[in-house]
Amino acid sequence: MRAIKGLLLAGVAAVALHGPASAQVGGLCTTTTGPCASLPQQLLDYARQAEQLLQETQTAEQEIINTLKLPGTVYRDLTADVAQLTAIANQANMLAGFTGQMLTNLSSDHGYPDLNN
Repeated sequence: MRAIKGLLLAGVAAVALHGPASAQVGGLCTTTTGPCASLPQQLLDYARQAEQLLQETQTAEQEIINTLKLPGTVYRDLTADVAQLTAIANQANMLAGFTGQMLTNLSSDHGYPDLNN
């Protein structure tokens, strides 16, 4: 795109150096505000449009790159939280699993030493 912009600007410079353009290309040169003033003006308009298209393309490219990176970024951001929740869940499972054994030990005949005697 930069090469196109350079060529268009070179064309504008060449036409401008050649002298004022008195003819339009078949009268087809128009803009949103009306007909073009000259061929150099038309070339400048094309150069501006090419530059705008280049900027829009670069912006769209960056948006696509950011979108593709998003799942990895979210995963990295949430990894610590998921690990913490998993650790809490594992601790809860251990407590639930050992509760039965603790109750059995407390109700056994040999029990625990009585510290009050």
